[in-house]
Amino acid sequence: METTDKDKESKTKIIKPQPGFQEKFVCSNVDVVFGGGALNCGKSFAAILSVAEPSLDPSFRACFTRRTFGELNMGGGLVDDFESSYGNGAQIRKTNPPRVTFPSGSFVEMRQINDENIKKITEQWKGAQFDLIYMDELTS
Repeated sequence: METTDKDKESKTKIIKPQPGFQEKFVCSNVDVVFGGGALNCGKSFAAILSVAEPSLDPSFRACFTRRTFGELNMGGGLVDDFESSYGNGAQIRKTNPPRVTFPSGSFVEMRQINDENIKKITEQWKGAQFDLIYMDELTS
């Protein structure tokens, strides 16, 4: 059976936030947002969706953090979630540090914060300029 263009169009995958927490989180226009909730309620996924619109701006820069690069790259981690959400709509570098680059030139850098020495952390972040910083699994 031949697949027509109309068939291909009808199979377009639309990814959008769920009503409630995800929708409010993604559409927030405040400077600081704290989102908490139960395991697997979609907090990280909402953060990934929150960069969709700003990623159209070539000067947009974001940083997502986890405690270790291993947590970023593990199966079902942020790197996998970006890949499944944006597919071919972004280039994803999985080597450390992972980076998601959008066609506009904007990007999301992923960093680890694996040191409890505040001086080392300060030195690692010195001079960094981001429009958005997302700290995933802040409790770790």
